[in-house]
Amino acid sequence: MRRIAVLLLVLWTGSAAAHHEAEGRMRVVLVEQQGGQTVVYVRLPAPLLFAAESMARTSPFDRVVAPFLKSERQQDVWIYTLDRQAIAADPEGFAARIGAIFTITLDGRAVTPPITGFAVHGADALPAFATPDEARISLDAPLHGTDPFIGLAFVDARLQIDGTGSLTIASTLNERAVPPQIYLENVFIDYRTDPATQIVRLGALDHAIALEGP
Repeated sequence: MRRIAVLLLVLWTGSAAAHHEAEGRMRVVLVEQQGGQTVVYVRLPAPLLFAAESMARTSPFDRVVAPFLKSERQQDVWIYTLDRQAIAADPEGFAARIGAIFTITLDGRAVTPPITGFAVHGADALPAFATPDEARISLDAPLHGTDPFIGLAFVDARLQIDGTGSLTIASTLNERAVPPQIYLENVFIDYRTDPATQIVRLGALDHAIALEGP
């Protein structure tokens, strides 16, 4: 377990060295109904998208090789950024990577909703993402710009599901995908209810969260 935590830490912090204080990150899931569709907006810390490649290495000093990830060696340390040019060249491939880390059911039926929009942000210019209106604005951000450091990058996405009803959302990543030095807070807000329903959970989210809706 310690070995896996060290392998992952480099993407979150840029270093495999021990960190004595936990660093916080937030994953946000917003849900709304649009006519006969359920729309889910998600904000993800970018390292979650590359957990599999990071854990597959044999040493924390090995380079992480993955699509959409750019690396540069500086003073014997690999520094990683999201490759905006590669993402723009293959948006379907990047969208598939986003969709692969969730499992979703609607009224007990497994669904694989399409990713109908996404955006990449650095922590230094992170738009608000607490309401569906804010999420829509965030998704309008252009893909071009400075490649953000992976540990401080976030990916926003929109998933559209045909139909309405009780929704469950879980991650395909288990607790090992988040190193213990990272404090991951998951915030779910269901705007299909009045007032909106909010649920907060900690960790990798390997247990499904149920949002019953109206």
